[in-house]
Amino acid sequence: MSEVLRLDNFEGELDTLVLNHAIQRWGWYLPENDTEIMKDSIGKLGKVWDFEFVEASVRVNLVSYMSLSVLSMPALIRAARRNGKTSHIIATSSGAGKVAVPKAPVYAGVKHALHGFFDSLRLELEHKELPVTLTTAIVGQVETERLVSLFNKSEHSNQIKMPQAHPAQIAMDLLRGGEAGIEEVYTPLSQGLHVVAILRPVKIFRWLLDRIALIALGGRNLLW
Repeated sequence: MSEVLRLDNFEGELDTLVLNHAIQRWGWYLPENDTEIMKDSIGKLGKVWDFEFVEASVRVNLVSYMSLSVLSMPALIRAARRNGKTSHIIATSSGAGKVAVPKAPVYAGVKHALHGFFDSLRLELEHKELPVTLTTAIVGQVETERLVSLFNKSEHSNQIKMPQAHPAQIAMDLLRGGEAGIEEVYTPLSQGLHVVAILRPVKIFRWLLDRIALIALGGRNLLW
């Protein structure tokens, strides 16, 4: 898609751009103990803390979102002016971009950066009065084959499973929110991410919620 958008003679139109691609690894970022951490093997290929994976994650989960949004802007503006309707960008994020999520520091870091970029870009669109809205979708656990397979593995059997949403329902929530020009869409509401995002900036709630997340994802119980 990016190659087409870069063509000098491209005069196409685009009324809605949905960005919904990602790569992720699930697991503790560092080795299990300080002895392993101090070994020279840290950072070698194939490990969760592989720095090549970090670079790939930034490229796929952040830079590509930034590039496609900017490259699509002429086509989005043309469609809006031709049809007399606002065009839309819908960027799929994650609860990891709003709250602390153990076992996903690279993914969470990139998603936090994604929110910073699109929040800033949204203000620029408003300042320049461009006919394009920007919606960031904060998506929780979705009942995909990959997630079901992950939770069926023995090493993840002690994790608390939240109510999962069907992919079709998530897709509809994203499209409805994007078409309405809502700045942030939380889905599914049954997982309470919209409530957690409001409470977490308060210090006492932040401490409690972070440790609940740690327990839920198989970490140490630091509450009692």
